[in-house]
Amino acid sequence: ERMKDEVSSGVRGASTSMTSARDSYADEEKKEIFQLECALASTKCRMDLENTVCDVDGDKLFSTDSLAAVARKASLAATKTHQPIGDLKVSSSLALTSRAQFGVPYLQALSAWSGMYLTPWPFCTIGQARTILRNARDSITAAGKAWGRPTNSKIEQIFLHTAEADLEGGLVGGFVIEAERLYKRVLDLLAEDDVSVEGYAATMLKTHCLLGLGKLYLYDAERLSEAEAFARNALDILSSVDPTQRNCIDSQSICFYPWNNSALNKMSHSFHMCMS
Repeated sequence: ERMKDEVSSGVRGASTSMTSARDSYADEEKKEIFQLECALASTKCRMDLENTVCDVDGDKLFSTDSLAAVARKASLAATKTHQPIGDLKVSSSLALTSRAQFGVPYLQALSAWSGMYLTPWPFCTIGQARTILRNARDSITAAGKAWGRPTNSKIEQIFLHTAEADLEGGLVGGFVIEAERLYKRVLDLLAEDDVSVEGYAATMLKTHCLLGLGKLYLYDAERLSEAEAFARNALDILSSVDPTQRNCIDSQSICFYPWNNSALNKMSHSFHMCMS
């Protein structure tokens, strides 16, 4: 009887050890699958934008409808609850760090915003836009903690501040005072010597913020002259640059981070000229 109990106990111990090892392997496999899913989501965000280019008589062009479709896809992807593949379930911390590793929330935020070539946040309510931006910032912080990545580079601050200013100043329920502060903050960042964006890219961002301030002041009867001054300033700046020139199309072109495309540069320039 004693020998039977010892054998039975040994079998149970071996079975428990094997189950634990199998679960550990399964967890690692799930992690790899989820990381692959995040990598694909990041790639898809880039490819969706690149696939909107059409060739007309040798010229590469974007259509407003195709860019709007990209913004809509990104808005839906950024706001939906994550649906696991099959019975794949991962912890919230793993989900955050894996998505941060591939920059998924940040890329989705840029596409959902689309403010450099479309009316900002075309498919988002103010609550959705705020959630998308919060997720983008959280992912950058998580990447710093988990992967040792520098937290919030200047270029990321500039884009996220600009996107937030657009939602606070342009969507129903936003805080106009906060929008004004953020536009001015971006202009200050662009004026700093160590900022990582310059030339044509900085010019486009500056005009975007000037026009953003001008739109805010249109709602204040006492500041209409300032609104006009901002619009004229932006128009003068835009008239002095040519997006088709080679020196405008560099490694930091509009919408330069993380995409570089001369056709999108020209569309962004035309969009801001119309706004002016």
